[in-house]
Amino acid sequence: MDTHDTSPTRRARLEVDTGAECPLMIWSHGAHLIPLPSERYSRTSLQSYSDSSTSVPSLGYGSLDDYREWWDTSWREPYQTRQTAPSFATFLDKHCAAWGTVNRSGYDGTLSLQFGVSTELTEDDAVMLLSRDSFRAMHLVPDGKPMPRGYNVTAMDALRAIVDEYNAWARGEVYGIITEEHNAGCPYCEDVSHPDPDCLCWDTVDSVWGMVGYDYARDTLTSGDY
Repeated sequence: MDTHDTSPTRRARLEVDTGAECPLMIWSHGAHLIPLPSERYSRTSLQSYSDSSTSVPSLGYGSLDDYREWWDTSWREPYQTRQTAPSFATFLDKHCAAWGTVNRSGYDGTLSLQFGVSTELTEDDAVMLLSRDSFRAMHLVPDGKPMPRGYNVTAMDALRAIVDEYNAWARGEVYGIITEEHNAGCPYCEDVSHPDPDCLCWDTVDSVWGMVGYDYARDTLTSGDY
């Protein structure tokens, strides 16, 4: 793994972070992931979706209770007493800055994100969305003001970045930087001010973990900004 010497007696090195938490669960990215029912059928109305969403597929990254609570309180309850409801896709188009379908792909649990999907959503695991309210809050758009030009493209780029971050985590591309100093009392090095890199008398003095993506971690290591 990469090593960066900050001085003859101080160095930092990359290590794989095997205990990193899923970024979908801890990153305040503003998006929501709504699991679709495990039964594969035509979801043409919001009401039929709401009544059938108790069984959801596992996407492999922990509890989705927070997302389901958000769905129930913010979107489902206002429509429970209606005889009819808009189509699911129409409802999402109206309330979202951007949305797409998410499916698990590959043996490593990575996700694929697709925009411009069918309204039936018959073969998809979940919907990922960025609501208009979240977009307004993230971009400081005041209430009552129209959405900015090109907001949907910006929102789609944000969703892609979220999925890319998750996929890097799923592939194990999460790193930490360990900072070490050579022990001045080392009995093995002839010159302790210029120790042997292979000497065992290096003590850990600091560490930073949870950096997703090798390029980002490497650049952070070489820049010393950690």
